[in-house]
Amino acid sequence: MAVDEFGLATARKANVPFGYAGPARTAPPPYQRVAGMSYPASTKKVGAVSSSLQPASPSTGTAAAAIQDHWATLPGAGAAIGRAVSEVARTSDDGYYQAFERGLIYWWPDTGAVNVGNVELVYAGMNCFNETSRLSGSDEPYFIVSHVGDSNMGTSSGVHYQNVDAGGSFPYPSWVVYSGSPGHHLSVTVFTMEQDQGDPAEIQAKIAGAFASVGGAVGTVVSLAATPAAGGVVITVAGALAAISAVVVPLVASQDDVLGDTSMMISAKTLVTSYMVPRKTDRNVVYDVSSDMISGDGANYKVYFTIENYGW
Repeated sequence: MAVDEFGLATARKANVPFGYAGPARTAPPPYQRVAGMSYPASTKKVGAVSSSLQPASPSTGTAAAAIQDHWATLPGAGAAIGRAVSEVARTSDDGYYQAFERGLIYWWPDTGAVNVGNVELVYAGMNCFNETSRLSGSDEPYFIVSHVGDSNMGTSSGVHYQNVDAGGSFPYPSWVVYSGSPGHHLSVTVFTMEQDQGDPAEIQAKIAGAFASVGGAVGTVVSLAATPAAGGVVITVAGALAAISAVVVPLVASQDDVLGDTSMMISAKTLVTSYMVPRKTDRNVVYDVSSDMISGDGANYKVYFTIENYGW
């Protein structure tokens, strides 16, 4: 298998779930586990996801009926995924889902029913569009990613990049940001740091603590981004980010510079159905979803993620 200059594989078997007859997806190098970091266990096997690609017919009536119909088409007349362990619930993007013993079945009007076990959000790399306006010549950035999902919340980071200039494209190193149920959605906050006098590992720990202290509300806040809250007030992603940043920035600004941060909501629909569309490419980075541009001190960066779909 071909490798790049960093010794990373440049190709692997496309992630095409069982029962899917659409176009094969191009895939990035396998993700790396970063020494000294803890990751959620992932023992799920790719290839057990299937989908009824056509919308449920009007004769099925409700989402619950469509989910039940799809369950009956799975191996063993539904036995493979087990019995239902929850009622049908709404996602944050006008869909429905029901939990079973070994997975979930989702339904949206334009996709029909889709079954899935777990998903993984994997950091896939970054691009530098402009470097900082300092005299040092090159940037030394690193990215700290915090997440809130239905299965867990946490903070992780990977490599401390060296000698980064405008135009640099870095499809490495990959690491697992989130592993678990797609749930209602996944909320992700990315902090872009420029090393000065601080220790990236120590700063990651501080951000993790700060995020844990206020980040538990982010999942709820972001889910209301398109829905009026009590009194007609709409709570936005920006509002959630402001709450996090107000705690984080004073903790770390005296050590390393916070170039910028951004928050994003990855809908359950995107997490569940990403395998139905080809992955995208920006310079050298292959990805499913990307952050907004993260800007500060003259620098502009984007980070990218892939989504892995797993069966039961």
